[in-house]
Amino acid sequence: MLIPPAATLAAYAAATAWNGVEGDPSDQGDTVDHMIEYMQTTGIDGLLFGMEADIQPRSLLHMQQANSLLVGGPNFGLSMPDAWINEPDPIDPNTIQTWDVAGPPNPENGHDVMGLEYDGTGFLIDTWDERKRLTPAAIALYAEQVTAINRPNAFSPASGVNAAGLTLEQTNLDVPAMTG
Repeated sequence: MLIPPAATLAAYAAATAWNGVEGDPSDQGDTVDHMIEYMQTTGIDGLLFGMEADIQPRSLLHMQQANSLLVGGPNFGLSMPDAWINEPDPIDPNTIQTWDVAGPPNPENGHDVMGLEYDGTGFLIDTWDERKRLTPAAIALYAEQVTAINRPNAFSPASGVNAAGLTLEQTNLDVPAMTG
């Protein structure tokens, strides 16, 4: 289940006390650690997130494992290039723009995004009420922190397993193995 972009934006506004007006200086951003804490205690769109483990930002395998095991994907703390900040909005709101290598990382452009699913070419992410594709090369260059977050309510109440066919207990055992 993908979290609707509006729900992600609403959670960001609630977590950071941003008033929701684009360009307003009340948007002071947030830290990756605070957003993870917010997702674990408050959640997004009625979903609470559980256990967390840092993943090596240069390990595509670990990020793919996090995506399949956790049914929600890894959380990326990025130092984005200026080109992404200055990128025009797509004309068609259904267009998914690709974020690939586009210049050096800029620590002043810190941003936190949730990987929603992996499609073989990159992670679909939700940012600024838009869907984007984040390539493995961009992750390797711009990711400062990648965190797997276990989402317990992604497990079916009827079967007790997630989309990968794993129980919560199996997933909690596997998450730390992805951090090495």
